Amino acid sequence: MKTLLATAAIAATIFTAAAPAHAGNYTGNQWLAECMSQDVANNLKCGAYARGLADGMTWTSAEFGGDCSSFSIDGAVTTRQLVEVGIAYMRSHVENQHDAAAMLTDAFSKAWSCRNHNLTQLLN
Repeated sequence: MKTLLATAAIAATIFTAAAPAHAGNYTGNQWLAECMSQDVANNLKCGAYARGLADGMTWTSAEFGGDCSSFSIDGAVTTRQLVEVGIAYMRSHVENQHDAAAMLTDAFSKAWSCRNHNLTQLLN
């Protein structure tokens, strides 16, 4: 777990350092563009952002919320699944694409809710 957190911290540092100083908030539109890009580096950033956010959510929930305070992202969930859920959610909620972290947090919380593990609700 410590290795995972260290890796996530290093990745966040690298991607933060690579962003322009005026970048401000990382938007859902920026994240979607990276996910849809043909550029491998952009695809890696897309997946790393989704995985880092999901891992942070999981750690925070486990650390402060007990077994499952509101969601549970199983260790078997792949980065590709996280990206696909994020893309589907962002496409169906275009009015809130100004904040990638908030959108993905909402998408992951709904997709892997402790109370409802049904992904079909996400797309409705």
